[in-house]
Amino acid sequence: MLNRIVLAIIFLASLSWIIYVAIDISSEKNNYSPESLFNSMDGEVLIVARPWEVNFIDLEKFGDAPSYDLITSLNDSAYNRGYFSQKRDHLLLVKDENWSAASIDLLFGKGKRNNLGSEEFKIGAYNGRFHKTKLYLWKTTVDNEGTKKSNFIFDKKASAAIFRFSEAGKINNHSDIYFKKDGKIKTRTLSKEIRFEMKLYLQESQHGTLIHINFLKEITTQHWMKISKMDRCRNGY
Repeated sequence: MLNRIVLAIIFLASLSWIIYVAIDISSEKNNYSPESLFNSMDGEVLIVARPWEVNFIDLEKFGDAPSYDLITSLNDSAYNRGYFSQKRDHLLLVKDENWSAASIDLLFGKGKRNNLGSEEFKIGAYNGRFHKTKLYLWKTTVDNEGTKKSNFIFDKKASAAIFRFSEAGKINNHSDIYFKKDGKIKTRTLSKEIRFEMKLYLQESQHGTLIHINFLKEITTQHWMKISKMDRCRNGY
């Protein structure tokens, strides 16, 4: 009888732990995820993947972003990825490890924030909250309802990427941006239209093998123009 009670307790404890972990994982995925925060009202979303490489002055469209002054005042060594809105006053900063009071002071400068709670603070006119690896800043006028229709997927080697929303609220296209050591900036744009046209082209072309189709994820306007030119040369056009 005692053994059954012990086994029942162990089973219930294990079940409780599994449920807790599942809820924690789910909460982490939805707690200030980019997809839950940004939408077509942002116009465009700039994702900075390598803060130490990006020069915001060279991103002309974001010079008019309402949070531009705050963005450019951040210590770029204090975060690993940033999500910035072109039209609205909010931004998301992500670290590889959890945020702490020390890392937040490194981000803004010591003594610049006012604590409101264990995970909440204010800096200037912005509300701030951090949870594990994510730190979100916003003004009270911002509606935090995100898109959840698309994922922000871009080239891991890019310094930054800009995602543009369509009128329907979905991501229409995005540009991968590469800040080179010689000071040059390279950009490549990928849209659903380019992918669709390239897929049709490969299906109709005698060179459109499965090997080529596997590279669809990397197709850009520049690649499309190069391949089309090569095909025209081969056919004497």
